[in-house]
Amino acid sequence: MNATLEKTATEKTLDEAESLSIDLTGQIQILHNILIAHHAGCEELDEDVLWGMQSILKDCLDKSGFIRDALIRRG
Repeated sequence: MNATLEKTATEKTLDEAESLSIDLTGQIQILHNILIAHHAGCEELDEDVLWGMQSILKDCLDKSGFIRDALIRRG
């Protein structure tokens, strides 16, 4: 019974990691688009944009850490 519950918890963790992976991909695409727009001269990297990019990067690091931990637990 305990092994079944543990497997269920692991499966839930992996499902959550997969969802976070999709979110992470979207956030990286946003950063990529901002940098492309900046390179093309369409986007100024003012303080607000830089703070927003920093916030996205911090969130990406948090999500990637969770995904890494979930994969390690999976074995």
